[in-house]
Amino acid sequence: SMSSASDHIDHVKTQLPYALSAAIIAIAFGFVPSAYKVHPGISLIVCIGAAFAVVRWFGKDPEKVDLKSLE
Repeated sequence: SMSSASDHIDHVKTQLPYALSAAIIAIAFGFVPSAYKVHPGISLIVCIGAAFAVVRWFGKDPEKVDLKSLE
């Protein structure tokens, strides 16, 4: 945020959902299954699928976003 001269708090507010979703997916489908000796390849595939599902579920089509409402 410093290099782009944007407000640090605004940067944190916009990036926090991405960081939290990645952390939750990593914990739920990576660290916890590894404790139960699940093969890492299976965990990797499930993590990729979960990340794809989060983007599909919560993501917005950039073609349909109204830029006037963001101001």
